[in-house]
Amino acid sequence: MLNNTDKSDMTFSQYVASRVGSKFFTVTFVKANGEERTLTGRLGVTKHTVSGKTKDAHNNYLCVYDVNKKGYRNVNLNTIREIECGDFKISCPFGYRQRPMTHEEFSVLSDMETI
Repeated sequence: MLNNTDKSDMTFSQYVASRVGSKFFTVTFVKANGEERTLTGRLGVTKHTVSGKTKDAHNNYLCVYDVNKKGYRNVNLNTIREIECGDFKISCPFGYRQRPMTHEEFSVLSDMETI
């Protein structure tokens, strides 16, 4: 687990990327149409890109390569319900948010025990 000084300058997406790395993980989130979806994917995949870089739509999104659909998906960080990767598991008790996660909410999530 990261300590408070390590995460103090991190965004939620950077924290997730630091914990997940290049491993496969599952994320449950709410799509733009309101439907809940669970995706299995990886971060940092550049194989199917023209420039070798992924397009990050915005700071509030996580660009994930969906291994089942073989394509990139942008996951809205504000609608994530749960992320699981090996022994790292985080559930977002704040539910669906219309706003970016506050630093206090991020601190609570990143301080929770991993399962």
